[in-house]
Amino acid sequence: MKQVKSPSEDALTEKKPRSRKPWLWAIGLLILLLLGILLVGILLSRPAGEPVIPDTPGMAMVAQMGPGLNFSHALECFSEGADGVDSETLWGSPATTREMLEAVKAAGFTTLRLPVTWSNHLDAQDNVDPAWMDRVQEVVDYAYDLDFFVILNAHHEDYYGYVPDKAHEAGVTAQYTKLWAQIAARFRDYGERLLFEAINEPRVNGSMLEWGGGTASQRNVINRLHAAFVNTVRESGGNNAGRWLLLPTHAASREPRVMRALRLPDDDRLIVSVHLYYPGKFTGTGSPDVTQYTDKDRLDIDKTLGRIYDCFVKRGVPVYLGEFAAADKHNEAERARYATDFTAIARRYGMRCAWWDDATTAETTITGAAYGLLDRRTLQWFFPEIAAALVG
Repeated sequence: MKQVKSPSEDALTEKKPRSRKPWLWAIGLLILLLLGILLVGILLSRPAGEPVIPDTPGMAMVAQMGPGLNFSHALECFSEGADGVDSETLWGSPATTREMLEAVKAAGFTTLRLPVTWSNHLDAQDNVDPAWMDRVQEVVDYAYDLDFFVILNAHHEDYYGYVPDKAHEAGVTAQYTKLWAQIAARFRDYGERLLFEAINEPRVNGSMLEWGGGTASQRNVINRLHAAFVNTVRESGGNNAGRWLLLPTHAASREPRVMRALRLPDDDRLIVSVHLYYPGKFTGTGSPDVTQYTDKDRLDIDKTLGRIYDCFVKRGVPVYLGEFAAADKHNEAERARYATDFTAIARRYGMRCAWWDDATTAETTITGAAYGLLDRRTLQWFFPEIAAALVG
């Protein structure tokens, strides 16, 4: 009698050849994985076409602001026990004059960012020293009368107790809003070429994640402090009711998760502030031998600015890059190429940017940063090729 195999035996017989070559399955899965990675890379790469810049008042404002320069190591200077008007010269620069700003204007810059530290000029009741407020206004007037867009901020307050975390939130909010109420009152009648920036690089100074995006709780506290800042300025009346205000991400970071965590108040006159010293090895002083600006650097800048565009500009949220720069490593031509590319790519994505000028070079720096462009004593440019690239 012919023996009939059961269905289960047939199934086992059919599967035998496959079970002998499991490595074929492994190779197939590996190929699929590599194809998936390649596809994701293609999808995440920048589109070949030009980015679409929304036609909004915020985008128009950023475009008008144009190329900017930070006039740093001046009104931001601070030191233990130094609380008078003379603190402006603590870090080696002469006191700011109208002639200095005329040189900046003549070079083609149209925005001046004025970093100001206020906390070392407050009394026990958090009132700003009148002499300091007068001096800040004097410098603002130099710039405003020269038709600059002027960004006035609160800069190194983190060294004086500005701690944006839950434990300190109530106290910081009270001090912070009282400070901005005084600034807003003094400048309430200035036109829209004067902008207020809430705070510089808000973060918990010295914390483990200070430059790593902070915690979700800290980012939420910053969002609430931003809302308090906006409310304080708006309630001060005058032209502050419609003044353009800049709000930074945590530490002014461009990390995607940090940008996504920023919650803007319901206000249509807000601009996001992001800082970008990138690529770090070329722009910073930690890698003194990295002096060449490469094609890869340019691609990396494009990708990074593209992500900022995707997160904000594409959705109609204007962005001004409040700080960027490359340190002096005796490589002016390379830094000029970097400045040319950075500003051009930023414009392509609907953003403008301000170089961080700390008035020092590799020969004169104390901190090692050396981002200076203008010699404030001679009113000549240390690196005219870079200055020209920034406004070109």
